[in-house]
Amino acid sequence: MEDSKTTQSITTTGIDIQADGAKETPKSTWMIETDGNKTTLTRLRNNRVIENYPPVSTAIASIYIQAIIQGYQPPRHLSHLETPSDQTPPKDQ
Repeated sequence: MEDSKTTQSITTTGIDIQADGAKETPKSTWMIETDGNKTTLTRLRNNRVIENYPPVSTAIASIYIQAIIQGYQPPRHLSHLETPSDQTPPKDQ
């Protein structure tokens, strides 16, 4: 069986937007490894691993990657939407 694992990398110079204005952050390289339905992100600086993220689905990884491209850290946890309060079933009286 062939190994279907692929690796890609993106290099970013992030801009952190803060209340006191923009501040440039050090250049990082993000390694993106895909293996079937799972994707792993690894952050490197000067070719050294400084941060690893656990394997996630491709859908969640795409959210992480969008955050990185926009200059944000990937979220550590995504929650499913809760039922809006206006859609709560009525209580019996």
